[in-house]
Amino acid sequence: MTLSGIVSSFTDVVSPAIIGVYAFAGLLSGIFKDLGKIPVGLGFILGNACLTFYMNGSTKVFISIEEILLALILLIIMPPKIEERIASFQGVEAYRMQREKLYGERVREMTRNRLRDYSMVFEQIGKSFEQVTASSVLSSKNELDQVLDRVSAQVCDKCSFCSKCWGGDFYTTYQQIFLLLNNIEKSSKDQQMELERVFSKKCIHAKEMIQTLSYLFENYRLNEYWKSEVLECRNFVSQQLKGVSDIIEDLSEDIKKEITFQKHKEEEILIAFDQHGIPIKDVMVIEDVRERNQVTVYGDPCDGKNYCYTDMETIISEVLGKKMTIEQHLCTGNGLDHQCKVSFIETIRYNTTTGVVRIAKNSEEISGDSYSSISLKDGKYMVALSDGMGSGTRAAKESRTTIDLLENFFEAGFHREIALKTINSILMLRSNEEMFSTIDLSIIDQYTGKTEFIKIGAVSTFIKRKDKIEVIGSHSLPIGILDEISLEVSTRQLEDGDFVIMVSDGLLDANPAVEDKEKWLMEKLRKIESKNPKKIADQLLEQVKEEIPYGFTDDTTILVTKIWKNKER
Repeated sequence: MTLSGIVSSFTDVVSPAIIGVYAFAGLLSGIFKDLGKIPVGLGFILGNACLTFYMNGSTKVFISIEEILLALILLIIMPPKIEERIASFQGVEAYRMQREKLYGERVREMTRNRLRDYSMVFEQIGKSFEQVTASSVLSSKNELDQVLDRVSAQVCDKCSFCSKCWGGDFYTTYQQIFLLLNNIEKSSKDQQMELERVFSKKCIHAKEMIQTLSYLFENYRLNEYWKSEVLECRNFVSQQLKGVSDIIEDLSEDIKKEITFQKHKEEEILIAFDQHGIPIKDVMVIEDVRERNQVTVYGDPCDGKNYCYTDMETIISEVLGKKMTIEQHLCTGNGLDHQCKVSFIETIRYNTTTGVVRIAKNSEEISGDSYSSISLKDGKYMVALSDGMGSGTRAAKESRTTIDLLENFFEAGFHREIALKTINSILMLRSNEEMFSTIDLSIIDQYTGKTEFIKIGAVSTFIKRKDKIEVIGSHSLPIGILDEISLEVSTRQLEDGDFVIMVSDGLLDANPAVEDKEKWLMEKLRKIESKNPKKIADQLLEQVKEEIPYGFTDDTTILVTKIWKNKER
C-alpha cells in the first residue's frame, strides 16, 4: 500500500515530511496485518490522519484519500502469489532462512534414505546366514545315511552273504545296523565286546563291522561338533548384522527428527561474548526434539585464561535462560588446528554417585564379581554388576568380560536387547567349558529420573526411599547358558534422595538359616540412617558379617547408588 501511494505521488513535488508519513502509516498498517487487508488499510488511514493533525494542525491530509483507496483496492484484488513474492523481497533474511530450512530438510531426507538402504543390505545379509544355517541342519540325516553306505561298501561288499543281507533282507539288515550304531554311541569299550558277541550270531564279520562303525561314527560325531560350532558362528554373525541394521535404521530415524538451529540465540551469545571481551570465531546453538539445547563454541586458544570454565558457561546460561554445563573441551593437539572447540549441554536434573564395597570368598585375593558405574550418552547413568560362575581368577575374567562388553555396546549406542543377546552369544562361543555370568543392570535417566532395571540371572535389587523399601526381583537364567536369553525389564520413577542397592548372591545367601532373604536384607537397610552411599554399603556389609562368624562362602559385592536433584538447575 505504501508503494502504491509513493507511485501515485510521483507527479507532485514530494517534501521530506512525506517520507516520514509513509513510514509511520506503514508501521500502523503493519500492526493490523494479522486482522486482514481492510484493517491494514484503516491502519494506514489512521496513521496518515494522526501525522496530518500533529504536523500541520489542519484537516488537509498529506496523502489524499483517493490514493489510499486506490492502494487499498489494489491490495484487496492482488493475487496471493504476488503477495508472497513481494513479502519475500520485504523479508530477504526470513526468505533466505526458509530456503536454508528446506535445503536442510532435503539433505536429511536424502541421508535418511541412504541409511535405510544400508540398513536393508545388512538385514538381507543377516537373513542369508539364517538360510545357510537352516539348510545345514537338514543335511545331518543324509550324512548319517552316508555312514551306513560306507560300512556296507567296506565290509559287506566282499562278503559272500552280501546279496542275501542287502537284497532280500534289506530292511532287516538296515534296521539291525542302525540299531547297532545306536548301541555303539551309548556303550563303552567293554560293552562293545558284548555287542560283538551278540551281533556275531547275525553277521560273520561282526568284529570288523563294529570296528568300522565305531571309526566312522567317531568321525561323524567330530564333523557334527565342528559343524555345530560353525552354525553357532553363523547365527552369531547373523544376529550382529541384524543389530547393525537396527542401529543404522535408528540413526536414520534420528536424522528424520528435526533439529532447530537457534540463529537469534547465536547472535545474542556472540554479542555477549564481545561485550565481555572474549574472542571467539563462531558459535552454534541447536535444539533437539526433546527441546534440549546444545551449544558449540569455536575460538582461538586462550593461553591458560580458561574462559570456557568461567565466563563462557555463565554467559551462555544467561542468554539461554537454562543452566548449561561443559560436555567436551578440545584444543590444539586434539585434531584441531590452532583453535579450540567447546561443547555445552543442559545441566542434568538429577545427580548420581555410587558407593562400592566387595569382599572375595573366604578372604581370597581375587573376587569373581565385577561392576561398572559410568555416564552414557543422552544424560543416562549405567550401574552394572556381573557375578561370574564360581570364584577366583576364572570367574573374575568371565564377569570382567561381561562388564567390558556392556560398557562398549551401550557407549556405542546399541539397543539393550541387541547388546545383551550379542554378549550372550560371545560368552557361549569363547569357551568350550561351562562358563556363565549374571547381569544386573540399572540405567538412570538423569533428566527425568526414570530408571530401567534389567536382570539376567541376578538376585533382587532394593530401592530405599524416605518411607519405604521396594524390592525388584528376577527369575531368569544367567547369560551364556542358553542360545536365547529372556530379559526381565522393570521401570521405576526415582526421586530426590532415593538409593538403589544392587548386591551379588554372596550377600543375599550369606546366612543359610534365613528363609525370606529379601525381607531379612530389607530389615537391615531400614536400620541404616546414613545418606552417604559408601557408608550405607559398608554398614550393610558389617551387619551381615555379625551373623556369619565363619565368613562369606561366596564373592560378595554391594553397589549403592544415590540420586539427588540438582538445586542449581
